[in-house]
Amino acid sequence: APKANPLGFLEVKELFKDRHPYTGNRFPSVVAMREAKLRDWLRVSQSFRYSHHVGCRDFMLDPSGLLESLEATFGLKRKLQMGKGGGWDVDTCLWHFGVCRQAHGRTGEKIDHSLQGKYMNSFNDETLRVTNAWLDPELESNFGYRIFDSMERAREPYTLQNRCSYHGTCAGE
Repeated sequence: APKANPLGFLEVKELFKDRHPYTGNRFPSVVAMREAKLRDWLRVSQSFRYSHHVGCRDFMLDPSGLLESLEATFGLKRKLQMGKGGGWDVDTCLWHFGVCRQAHGRTGEKIDHSLQGKYMNSFNDETLRVTNAWLDPELESNFGYRIFDSMERAREPYTLQNRCSYHGTCAGE
């Protein structure tokens, strides 16, 4: 049965798809759920011919470059030539919950929030420590993520120049 939200205006229903894929148990935290889903993705992706993890930040940083890299890696051919001169038309891309929608205006807000380390403003040393306790460094490195031990290090902007050396994103490339 739905539970009343403490705020009184929303109902909260359990989503059974957000249970552990093997045990069926509830996840103790959203980070534990993320880790289980990443492990499952690694397992499932082994059977796909065309499988490649793409970090949202990498697409935000250089969308055309990333799409061209995927084209070259998998020998893909575009059916339609997009944008000016046949390139990818990503100039008006607006990010909303990780989804790119064609729109005008606020593109830079979401990109700056992610690439400039502003998302870390909702953390403090304690929440970073608790979050890190749920993360598996080896699993994270499979996807090109590095676990940072301090807020200062975690807030470092994500750029083409430091994505590999500082953030460890290039581990799987």
